[in-house]
Amino acid sequence: PLCILAMRASTQQQRCVAIVDPISTGACVAVEATKRGYAVVAVWSAVVTKDLRNMVPEHAKGLRYHAQVDEGESIEATAQLLRKAAAPHKVDAVICGAETGVELADRLSQRSGLASNGTELGNRRDKHTQQQAVREAGMRAVRETLGTEWQTVAGWVATELEANGKVVLKPVESAGSDGVKLCASLEESKAHFETLMGAQRRVGAQGGAVLCQEFLVGPEYVVDTVTSAGEHKVTAVWKYDKRPCNGAAFVYFGMLPVPPSEAVAQRLIGYVLPVLDALQIRYGATHGEVILTKDGPCLVEMNCRPHGGDGNWLPMARALTGGYSQVDALLDAFVEPQRFAALPPCPGTWQAAAQEFLVVSTQEGKVASAPGYELARSLRSFVSLEAFVSVGDQLARTVDVFTQAASIVLVHADAAVVTEDAAALRRLEQSGDFFTLAVEYPYQTRESLLASAVGTPTATRVPLPASASATGSVHSLSSGGHSASFVIDTTPSSPTLRRPERRPPRVARPALRPSGLSVPFVGTAGRLARMARVGA
Repeated sequence: PLCILAMRASTQQQRCVAIVDPISTGACVAVEATKRGYAVVAVWSAVVTKDLRNMVPEHAKGLRYHAQVDEGESIEATAQLLRKAAAPHKVDAVICGAETGVELADRLSQRSGLASNGTELGNRRDKHTQQQAVREAGMRAVRETLGTEWQTVAGWVATELEANGKVVLKPVESAGSDGVKLCASLEESKAHFETLMGAQRRVGAQGGAVLCQEFLVGPEYVVDTVTSAGEHKVTAVWKYDKRPCNGAAFVYFGMLPVPPSEAVAQRLIGYVLPVLDALQIRYGATHGEVILTKDGPCLVEMNCRPHGGDGNWLPMARALTGGYSQVDALLDAFVEPQRFAALPPCPGTWQAAAQEFLVVSTQEGKVASAPGYELARSLRSFVSLEAFVSVGDQLARTVDVFTQAASIVLVHADAAVVTEDAAALRRLEQSGDFFTLAVEYPYQTRESLLASAVGTPTATRVPLPASASATGSVHSLSSGGHSASFVIDTTPSSPTLRRPERRPPRVARPALRPSGLSVPFVGTAGRLARMARVGA
């Protein structure tokens, strides 16, 4: 492996932090560390591809690291590479930046003799390991079974389906609902099980094993924390707006802050902090996802790294708390313990109203314009927009966080303003007008054109002009007071339509090229007009 030196900012001794996989919010941690004057070394785990390394928010693009290190063949080799890359500085902390870096950060920090969660628990990223630890600590954990072969889990799945009608299948390692599916039959469960076992997960887990879990019913919340020397501090509590969409059971529509003083927040916090102890969290940020069932809070998964989503929520979090976020507290926990000690155990009263609005697409195609972005920027509560799809890009139907179209952060002193602005955005999204898609009409045969006509168009034969092919004749279509003329190729082998042209027709791709159209573009003639405009 190579150690790639990106920058030598100074020869003077300064504080230095290593961030394992600084992608998504991990890149925001790197930006904040740089602002504080720390030297930052990026450590890349072996599973992070070149494409994943570029998965950073806009404000973090172009960030220059003191150095970059690729994971070595062993943890000893990686630790040695890190020491050399950090020179002339001494590494003060190894911090996990993203889901892919959890295991390496634990191992590397322990091997370097720095603040660490250690490796006694095993792979802390493994969801099955998490649930086992929570269950052994005597707390509510999800019913589940784990397997690498379908026949080993089929009986459990069948029993769960018979009792509750649904079962959740997910890989043991993933992020952002990647690979998570709600199944309602044994056949569907088996098909998804086999898909997960054979698929390369986007965040680095391949094969491994598949978790089959009970379907937890209830609202889903998130508790964000930071821990230093075993002392846990809550930085925010959120509620997910998660709904079925586009055939997927779990699509994020947004995230709303929950006042920490509310009874539901206190109940969640009272559950999550002992979970952190059960998972042996001593240092670092966590992002705990919990469903409030009729039996009480139940862990979905504990992400042992900062809250993701490219850190789009950071302006919102700082506005709510009056100045700090999980990212700020994370650096305090590792490097400036006196600042961490000054933070409250939990934020007090929110200082503003806010929410993260996630743009969900029910369409697909090439984006010609984005009226929704213009609307967002005009709103009174608008703070930031992170566009994952821009003009010229291909828009996909949203089924997970990887196909989300955009994140819009709304913050205002008046909660009613935030609510109204979010409603305006959702109305535009649901009308299908958030994006304008480029219309690409296929070339049509005479038969398909006539079959798709609105109403009953009339075809009129007119004399063949001298400029036209001797094997064709000019026809006209009229509908609703609008008309179009075109040449019908009468050659038996080619029944397609061509627009009369002054230049010789392109024989390689005979096609419909209508002319002589007027607006408005409606009915059959309207379709022809749009085709002519696109094909011109």
